[in-house]
Amino acid sequence: MFSCGKDDDDSSGNNNGVSSISMKINGVAWKGETNFVSGLFQNNFSAQGTFKVGDKSQVASFGFENANLSGENILNNNSSGVFLFLDNVNNKSWGFGSGSSGSGQFKITKTKISQGITQASATFSGSTKDDDGNTLVITEGVIFNALAE
Repeated sequence: MFSCGKDDDDSSGNNNGVSSISMKINGVAWKGETNFVSGLFQNNFSAQGTFKVGDKSQVASFGFENANLSGENILNNNSSGVFLFLDNVNNKSWGFGSGSSGSGQFKITKTKISQGITQASATFSGSTKDDDGNTLVITEGVIFNALAE
């Protein structure tokens, strides 16, 4: 169904000070390093992580407008946010949030102003269907921003 960015069971998000996104997809660990720092600008949250497989990649991406800084943010068809997973290795894509049938949530767990930006770490989970209609359950999602720690 997909290949993983990590072959062991560590989805803790901690990557020796390197910012990353990690999660379990149907119980299988995935981790990608962030291309840019996850953070907030005028309460809009964004993060992206990539795992390279040869000349192809898998990309996990978050975007959410008017994020709740002190509680849970819901991602569903009516929300102003989305989580997308683009798997260029297996030619699949899926996500949850605005415009999808899947749903999930994320919570900002830590913020710190660094380099003039509100850096943020977060946790997330959800469920959705892939291009083939297979159910995908996302658990233990962590957006680890080394600059927010």
